[in-house]
Amino acid sequence: MSFLNKIYYKLFGQDIWRIGISSCDLSIVLDGQLPEQKIKWLDVNIKSDYEADPFIFKLSEVYYIAYEDFNYVSGNAKLKCIDLNGNEYPFFEEINKNVGHKSFPYVFEAEGELYCLPEEGDRNGLYLYRFNNGLSHFEFVRKVLCDDMYIDSFIHNLNGIYYLFTSTINEPFKQRLFYSDSLFSDFVEHKMSPVAKNSRVGRNGGGMLCCDDTLYRVSQNCTKTYGGSIVVSEVSHLSPDEYKENEYMEILPLSPYNNGIHTLSVKDEYIIFDGKKVKYRFSNVFRKLAYKLKIRLPFRN
Repeated sequence: MSFLNKIYYKLFGQDIWRIGISSCDLSIVLDGQLPEQKIKWLDVNIKSDYEADPFIFKLSEVYYIAYEDFNYVSGNAKLKCIDLNGNEYPFFEEINKNVGHKSFPYVFEAEGELYCLPEEGDRNGLYLYRFNNGLSHFEFVRKVLCDDMYIDSFIHNLNGIYYLFTSTINEPFKQRLFYSDSLFSDFVEHKMSPVAKNSRVGRNGGGMLCCDDTLYRVSQNCTKTYGGSIVVSEVSHLSPDEYKENEYMEILPLSPYNNGIHTLSVKDEYIIFDGKKVKYRFSNVFRKLAYKLKIRLPFRN
């Protein structure tokens, strides 16, 4: 991008993120065939700039998508949840009451319960929530990590050990690894942490994937632009003493969202991801200015 194009983008450009759904086997994606699949792009709220960071999960035989909803005018992002038909559910209303920005709502199952580990870096920690079936929302369980602004985190259980992958706002491309023998015990940093430290594979782009008994870590490639593509790395060793991964394949942006893709989530036959395209309009100058002013307010939410 030339200097003049960069100025034009900064003034009038606006990234628009939307969620895509495809029904196919994960092996097809890992073979690089996602662009050939039928894709349904969602546009839940046309006023939202970001409908991104989607994670699919299943509850009482119904599939849901948790995602980040963000608009430059309103300020901080909130977490939302829809089913595959676009109907909205208030599962994250308690989390949204917390002050600050919220995104990357990683939802996972553990010991018969449903948990969420969202990004709430403004709160200077990493917080775990459990779904309360009676109240139909996620409620606070514990603070997993303290004293840093953690982002894009996920937990994966392997052989009874819980592995936590995360990075921080100040070092977003430094992928740190922690582990614990329980969700409710202290997480200890792995001796091989950080396991990645570059803008190509250092920041998570989803949870751990498993295909044919092989694990894959998903990263967002930000070498050229924010969320430019997804890099999938094969994890060959994961234990309390060892970690090793090697880059396996890359997923490029999908039409008509040709400017970026940075989250991938899988549940059964459903493949969920997001896509970015840039929209240019004169009003973006004022919308960006309004956002910059809002984020400087001491008690914004």
